[in-house]
Amino acid sequence: MTGQEKGVENISYFVQTKQCGDESEILFVLCLCVSLMNSNDYIKTKAMRLVEIWKERASEV
Repeated sequence: MTGQEKGVENISYFVQTKQCGDESEILFVLCLCVSLMNSNDYIKTKAMRLVEIWKERASEV
């Protein structure tokens, strides 16, 4: 597993276990996901899923 893949795993854990934070926190995570989308397919798939989870969570608030 590369450093980036490990990073996306950590972000994944963060998004899935933490309640929606304030706007800046959400933007930070989304920007991070977008920057990771230029990586390999594994990371791209994970990042897209995180964006979906975050959107779902944000709409529940």
